[in-house]
Amino acid sequence: MMEEQGSKNWEKALLSGTPDIAMVADLAGNILYINHVLPGFTLEKVIGSNISNYIPPGYEVAYKEALSEVFEKGTSKEFVVTGAGPDNTTAWYLTRIGAIKNGEVVEAAAVISTDITQRMLVDDDLKACKLEVERLQARVNELQDK
Repeated sequence: MMEEQGSKNWEKALLSGTPDIAMVADLAGNILYINHVLPGFTLEKVIGSNISNYIPPGYEVAYKEALSEVFEKGTSKEFVVTGAGPDNTTAWYLTRIGAIKNGEVVEAAAVISTDITQRMLVDDDLKACKLEVERLQARVNELQDK
């Protein structure tokens, strides 16, 4: 049976129990908090480091722009990026950045990243299958026209 609200730190349980990576970052992109790290990384090394350390070249500018917009406008942003995966692999992440406000002042950004690598791989496979079906259909059409 679930305990009464307040008798357990549900926020901590939620953050430690989710497979998503939940961070708090400042305007410069420095990681102030992270709920857990991927294998091959340590909390001590990641906290205080910059998010851009984990983003492959080509994505840093878009990421910094999104972070700046969240701080400037107090809105949220969502995008897909590749980044560091478990054991030095590359993974795809759906990343959502939202403003953490004190009144109207944005003090930090909440960054939630969900690993969607398997989804992206299946999507790539489906696209490849679709292209192959289209190629085969074109060949069948050619043969029927002869």
